[in-house]
Amino acid sequence: MKHFSLIALLLLYTGISLAQNSNLQFRSQITYPFECANIWGYVDAQGNEYALVGTKNGLSICDVTQPDSITELFAVPHNINAWREVKTYANRAYVVNEAGGGVLIVDLSQLPDTVSYHSFTGYGIKTAHTLWIDEFGKLYLMGYNTNANLPEQQRGIMILDLTTDPDNPTLLGTWNGAYVHDGFVRGDTAWLGLIIDGKLGVLDVTNPQNVQIMALQNTPSLFCHNAWPTSDNHYVFTTDEKPNSFLTCYDVSSLNNIMETDRIQSNPGNNVIVHNVLLLNDDYAWVSYYRDGVVLFDVSDKENMVQVANYDTSPLSGSGFNGDWGVYPYLPSGNIILSDIENGLFVLTPTYVKAARIQGVITNSVSGSPINNVLVNISGTAINKHSNINGIYKSGMMNGGTYNLHFSCYGYEEQTVPVTLYNDSTVVLNIQLIPLPSFSQSFTIIDSVSNQPLPFAQLLVTDYGSYNFEVIADANGVATINTFYAGVYDAIIGVWGHKTKLFSNLSLTSSTNSYTAKLSKGYYDDFYFDFGWTTGTNPPVGQWVRDVPNATYYNNIPCNPNQDVVGDFGAKCYVTGNAVSNSAGDDDVDDGCVILISPTFDLSNYNNPLIKYSRWFCNTGSTPSPNDSMTIIINNGIESKAVDIVTPTGNASELSKWIDKSIMVKSFITLTSNMKLYVRVCDIPPPHLVEGGFDYFRIIDTTNMDYVEDLFNEDNLYTVYPNPTEDYIYISSSNKITPIITFTDITGRNVKEISSYRNNSKIDISDIPPGVYFIRMIAASGNRTVKLIKL
Repeated sequence: MKHFSLIALLLLYTGISLAQNSNLQFRSQITYPFECANIWGYVDAQGNEYALVGTKNGLSICDVTQPDSITELFAVPHNINAWREVKTYANRAYVVNEAGGGVLIVDLSQLPDTVSYHSFTGYGIKTAHTLWIDEFGKLYLMGYNTNANLPEQQRGIMILDLTTDPDNPTLLGTWNGAYVHDGFVRGDTAWLGLIIDGKLGVLDVTNPQNVQIMALQNTPSLFCHNAWPTSDNHYVFTTDEKPNSFLTCYDVSSLNNIMETDRIQSNPGNNVIVHNVLLLNDDYAWVSYYRDGVVLFDVSDKENMVQVANYDTSPLSGSGFNGDWGVYPYLPSGNIILSDIENGLFVLTPTYVKAARIQGVITNSVSGSPINNVLVNISGTAINKHSNINGIYKSGMMNGGTYNLHFSCYGYEEQTVPVTLYNDSTVVLNIQLIPLPSFSQSFTIIDSVSNQPLPFAQLLVTDYGSYNFEVIADANGVATINTFYAGVYDAIIGVWGHKTKLFSNLSLTSSTNSYTAKLSKGYYDDFYFDFGWTTGTNPPVGQWVRDVPNATYYNNIPCNPNQDVVGDFGAKCYVTGNAVSNSAGDDDVDDGCVILISPTFDLSNYNNPLIKYSRWFCNTGSTPSPNDSMTIIINNGIESKAVDIVTPTGNASELSKWIDKSIMVKSFITLTSNMKLYVRVCDIPPPHLVEGGFDYFRIIDTTNMDYVEDLFNEDNLYTVYPNPTEDYIYISSSNKITPIITFTDITGRNVKEISSYRNNSKIDISDIPPGVYFIRMIAASGNRTVKLIKL
C-alpha cells in the first residue's frame, strides 16, 4: 500500500545512521590458518546442511545443520595454493582455481561419513577463474585456461556436459571472444561479467559450438565483475569490483535497449569495493562487500533499491581486497553462510524486512516544469538520490520513522521537509522548488604587472557542491558565464606562461558581477587544465594520457602509485595508458617509445632557471631482467640534451613512486626563446611491463626566487603535516591565529569541522575515509585552502 504525506508534519528528525550490524544475527564461526575464497551450500538426503568453503589449500566441508555449533568434517586438499570457486551439481562439488590442477570434483553422496575426490584435466583444462552449472547440467568454466596457455583476452567460457558422467565431463564447446570473469547461465542465455572490457555481456548459448553475443552494456565503473538476472530475465544486477563501486540494476526486457533502473552503494565515499551479488526470490539482493562484510538490499522496487541488513565480518574498512568474498543464502533453514578471506566461515540468521520508501515529483514553483538532477538527501545520512529528467525522485530507509528530507539544486532555494516513512510502504511527497534570480558573471584575466589581458585563460568556478563551471576566456581575456547565481565561490585560473592560482571565497552577486583576476608570469602546469602538451610516436598501447591515474599491480605489488602529486590542483597527471584494469600488463607501453612534449617556453630572459617536476617509472616482469627506461629531455630549438634518465638498475629505489626532480637548465643547454621538454618512456625488446607518469611541472628563476611552491597557501600562512597521512595531522600557523577549520571532500561535501583550533595541536582524522580532501582555514587574518591526502 501507499501512504500520502502532507508537506507539513508534526515531528522533526535530527539524525540517523545505519547500525554496524542490522537484521543479521551471528550464530557461529570457523577460522582457518589460511585465507578463504568463495562459498557454496549443499543439503544431503537427510536434510543436513553443509558449507563448502573454497580455501587456499583446497575445499573445506563444514556441517552447519546446527548453526550454533558448526564443525569442519573434511578438508579436501588440492596441493595448489590459490583462490577457489565452488558450485554443485547433483551430489558433486566442482572446484576451480587460477593456478593449476584442472577441476577438483568431490563426491558428496556419502556425507556426513566420508567424501572422495579426484582432479579432472581433460581437454587440456588447467585453470578457471569461476564456474557456473545450469539447470541442464552444463558446466561453464569462466576465464578458463588450458595447457596451451591462452592469451588472457581469449579466456572466455568452456562448456562441458555433466549429465552423462559427472566425474568425467564431456566437452560441448568454447567461446573465446573476451575474458569472462564470472557469470550466470539460465536456459539459452549467459549473463557474463566481461571485467577487462568493462561490460555486461549477454550471450546466446543455445549452441555451445556457435555462441553468439546478443548485447553488451557498459557498467558504472567499467569493471563488471559478476551478474545475476531475475527469474524472468526481465532485470539483471551487476557489480563492479572497484572502490566506491555500485550494485546496479538494468531493465533487460529489450536487449536492444538496455536501461539502467537504479544503482546503490553500501557505504558511499568510503572507497569500499563490491564483489558478488546473488538474488533471493527477486526481492532481495545478497551482496558480499569485501571490507564492509555482507549487505542485504531490498530490490523489490527495481527503481529504488534500499539497504535493509548488513553484518561486518572484517575489522578493516575502505578500499582493499579483504573481508567477505562470498555469501550463500539458499539453505532450507533460512540461515546464510559466508566466507571472509581472513576470518573464515560465518553462519548468520537474517531478519527479512521491506524498506520504508518515499518518492515524488519535483517541479519549478513558477513554471511547473519538472526539475532534473535535484539532490535529495535524508538528513544525517549518506543516502543521496537525484531526480531524473521527469523530476521524479525515489529514496528510502531501512527502518520506518520520521526524517528530514533536504532538496537542493543549483539555481533554486534549498528546502527541508519532515516526513514519516513506513516499512513495506511508499510515501508519495511532491515538492515545488523556488527558482533564484540569475545574472551574467564575467571574469577578466590579466597579467599582474602589465595589466594586459591573458587570451584563452582557463577557469573553473566552484562552490564545492552543486556548481562546477569550466570556461575558457576569449581573445580579450574575458570569460563569461551567462547563467549565474549569487553565492560564495572559489575560482581556479590558469594559462600557459603564467602561474595557476586559486582565488578563494569570492562573494559574487548581481551587483558585483564583474571580477578581475591577476596572474603572475611564470611556467606552471599540474595538468588540472589542458595547456596543450602533445604526444609523439604511436605504439600499439600505452600512449600518454592526461587523466586521474588508475592503480596497477604486478604480482600484488604496486606499479602505478594510484594518485597524482600531493600539493597541486586537482587529481590529474600524465600517465602512459590508463586502462580500468588493475593489471600492469593491460595498458603498458609495448614495442616502442611514447613521448610527451611540452608547449614552447621562453627562457631567454631567465638568469638561472630551475625546472622542477615529479615523475614515476615502473619497469618489471620476468626474465630476462627489465631493461627499459624513462628519459627527460630538454630541447632549445637547436639541440637536445637528456637531463634525467631512469632505469630499473640505476634508479631501483625510485621505481613506482613519485620522485621530485630539479634541473638547472644552464648546466645542460643554452637558454633560448624556443624551449621544450620531452618525456620519453621506452619498451626495448625483449618486452617487459613499462609504465610512467609525469606531473607538477614548473620553472623557477633561482636568481629572483620569485616562486612560492604552495599555490593554495601562497603566503605560507598555514602548514599542514604530515601530508599524506593516515590517522592524524597538525596545522601550524605562522601568526598563531585561531581559525575555523573545515574538511571538504572532492564532491564538495563537508566531512568534518573544527570550530576553534589551537595552533600545532593534533587533529584526529581517523573518522574520515581515505581520499582527497580540501582543508579550509577561515580566520580574520586570512583564509586559505590546502589539499590533503588521507591514506
